[in-house]
Amino acid sequence: MTGHLVVDVAALSGAVGGSDCSPLTLSQDSPAPLIDALLRRVPDVAAMTREAIVGELPVYAVLEPTVLERDLARSIECCLRSGNGGCAMIDDVKCDEPAVIGATRVRQGISVDEMLREWRIAVGMVISHAQLLSRNLGIADAAVLAFVQAALTWSDLAMVAASDAYRRTEVACRFAEEKRASFVRDVLLGTISGAELAIQADAHGLDPAGSYVAIRALLMPGMSRRKLEWALGFHGASQRTSGLCAVVDGCVAGFLSERPSGELDVVAGAGPAVPLDEMAASYRLATRALITAQKFGMRGVQDISSVGLRAATVADPEVGKAMRTRYVGPLRDSGSAQELLTTIDAYLACGMNVERTAKQLYVHQNTVRYRLARFEELSGCDMHNVEDLFGIWWALKCR
Repeated sequence: MTGHLVVDVAALSGAVGGSDCSPLTLSQDSPAPLIDALLRRVPDVAAMTREAIVGELPVYAVLEPTVLERDLARSIECCLRSGNGGCAMIDDVKCDEPAVIGATRVRQGISVDEMLREWRIAVGMVISHAQLLSRNLGIADAAVLAFVQAALTWSDLAMVAASDAYRRTEVACRFAEEKRASFVRDVLLGTISGAELAIQADAHGLDPAGSYVAIRALLMPGMSRRKLEWALGFHGASQRTSGLCAVVDGCVAGFLSERPSGELDVVAGAGPAVPLDEMAASYRLATRALITAQKFGMRGVQDISSVGLRAATVADPEVGKAMRTRYVGPLRDSGSAQELLTTIDAYLACGMNVERTAKQLYVHQNTVRYRLARFEELSGCDMHNVEDLFGIWWALKCR
């Protein structure tokens, strides 16, 4: 006898929302053995589903694997039980899970389209496993078809529930984000009173008496704001740091309880750790570090100590102009200005070592010595004089 599937769509829709207790009725060709086998394999199916999702949707790679697998396992179990026969009731499992997932994905920075693609991948993985297991268990094709129809019906309604929850949460989060961004800007710019700072810090889950590091990072092509925030440590269930961020003048700016660690492919500046009521000073230094790093092509999270005197060359262009007039100006009529400047730059970068400079420039050591002497002759400087060396370095960095 060919099996058939009877699905009460209205009851199922209510069950997805978590309000009704309605069974899905299957014929005597119920795929219960198949579903039982799949339920025993939920952790494995969830793990493989996560790998498939991350492979197709790289944005999911920043989510904690165990957390994502847990979410997927709950959804897969809910999907499987929706196709169970007999007296299995939909509210036997957490069938408000689709709405929970929808709200969670908003907070994780996953777009609604990405969430729906995640869902389709998960359902496709469940169906693929069902087809494979049905052959091994000798399940009739009609029973497999009944299960697939039930799973797809539940999936359609679950995606509606997830999408509705996503949009409701998105509106609420947008309002909360505006309030949070306003607070972040006030803290970074020092425009909030001490009493209000303590109240709002506590409301945002921060330690009003703790120390934080100001961060300002450049939004670069090819990296979304959310990805940059994740890289810096502003999000993530397993992180040890806490902090807040917002977009300020086209950059991701905020403060963290710990400075970002590791070699990050970002262009960012960090200030010193200070109390929240002194964050404006830390933010100014973070901004100087970022501007300097951007000018000199430095990657990673830089601070004033790592950019060093380069920050001074950026902050005081008039001095740089004077140094260029003093040390570079006399070379203009020589016909070899660029060659001499390239050699001097390499010489300083190589620790004033003639042999290393020659290797870097692919020239003879005597050629390096000649160019150094020629530069001294034209500029009237002494390469052994510390003040001259500092002035030359400043002039070269201001090019």
